[in-house]
Amino acid sequence: MITPESMQELQRLLLTKQPSGSASSITPDVGSITPLSPIEARELQRKQFSRDPVIANMQKLGRSIKDFLVPKTPLETLSMIPAVKAAKIASKGTDLVNIGESLSDATQRLHKIMGNKGDKVSRDNYLKVRKIRDAQGHDVILKPGKKTKEIDTSYRMQHQARGLEPDAIRLDNLTKDISGNRAGYPRDFYTPKGQRIYSPGPRTANDEYGIANQQSYNMILKAKNKPNAEVVIYRAVPKNVKNINKGDFVTLSPKYAELHALSGYGRRGDEAGKVIKQKVKVKDLIWDANDVNEFGYFPVGKQ
Repeated sequence: MITPESMQELQRLLLTKQPSGSASSITPDVGSITPLSPIEARELQRKQFSRDPVIANMQKLGRSIKDFLVPKTPLETLSMIPAVKAAKIASKGTDLVNIGESLSDATQRLHKIMGNKGDKVSRDNYLKVRKIRDAQGHDVILKPGKKTKEIDTSYRMQHQARGLEPDAIRLDNLTKDISGNRAGYPRDFYTPKGQRIYSPGPRTANDEYGIANQQSYNMILKAKNKPNAEVVIYRAVPKNVKNINKGDFVTLSPKYAELHALSGYGRRGDEAGKVIKQKVKVKDLIWDANDVNEFGYFPVGKQ
């Protein structure tokens, strides 16, 4: 805080003083003051710096830096706080992810915070972590004593499953999202005409994609409103992959997985893969919102 003595000294440096006690005097110590003329101001500024031009330039640079970094008033100090805080947060990325939390879970958590607060900082935090998640994969997990643990999911190539976002559509109901909003298929999806319209079965005995549609649709009907029920999922993978990983695209149809395993693997993409399967909870499957045969595997609570 600036004391009265400091204020007086500052006024003496910047302004000329009339004789104390004059008719226009304001205070007995400082007196009435008048602004410096341009010539007097330049002369006063010249006297405050060294006559050596090199030293004078260094003094001016130092004062410029100080004026930039040090607020002149309490009001300026307060106005700097949000900007500094925002800059600090914006400089972090993985620090926004809790230890032991996957990037997919962190993105979902920050999305909820953004929805509740609606401010720029929370939005920037969400977008930053989502960008890291999209670049590194859903399976990046922070562990105590380690930076990150990445599962090799290069076999996915560019085919990335949709994450567990607030508007995600789960297997137990493909007509609304997990927030309860209308989404996905129309209500008649679960009616007798639903399969004919949205998941047509085989038109011939050799219609393999029709067979896949029928297999998936039958499992979808069984899973309706049963988030804790178990289903078997399938995935086509290269021959060296043993497990279905969190974030993988999976299917409820063994036929659909077989079709995808026929080719597309190896260095040249002309080798066959294999089909692996796993039993999971219905609530662990997020629909791709595109094809009844494609879901993303996002096990709840699994790191």
